[in-house]
Amino acid sequence: SSGINAEYGGGLLIKFSIPIQYQLWKCFDEFKEFQNSLPETQSKEWILEKRGNKIKVYCNGELVVDVTLSSDICDYSSGGNTWEFHWGNNPTQVWIDSEIDTASESLYIGPMPQYEEEPDDADDGNEDDVDDGNEDDVDDGNEDD
Repeated sequence: SSGINAEYGGGLLIKFSIPIQYQLWKCFDEFKEFQNSLPETQSKEWILEKRGNKIKVYCNGELVVDVTLSSDICDYSSGGNTWEFHWGNNPTQVWIDSEIDTASESLYIGPMPQYEEEPDDADDGNEDDVDDGNEDDVDDGNEDD
């Protein structure tokens, strides 16, 4: 027995088969191929990001899964609990089943790395600080102010 039971929230399962596949546990039951190709390196660092119903999975810094959970892709329901029940909360713990995970060497739980953001005026390519497409510093749609 793997120890997984109904009290746990949703999760990411990775199956190291050929090809490597994933499952969003308590969203859908089948394993799927990753949306984007995985890096070819033997060593893989995985990041799971959850913001509301938005799930992103990175492998060695490359985005390999980007989904928004919804009833269109999640069909899980058991004992009256739906995928929304299991995925609706923020995670409070991470569990790795040592009976079936023989590949993990370490685990980090913490904030996502902070990436440098572009300045506010970088979005429209103009010299002003307003993303209205004009050079007049006023967000009114007119260039004569």
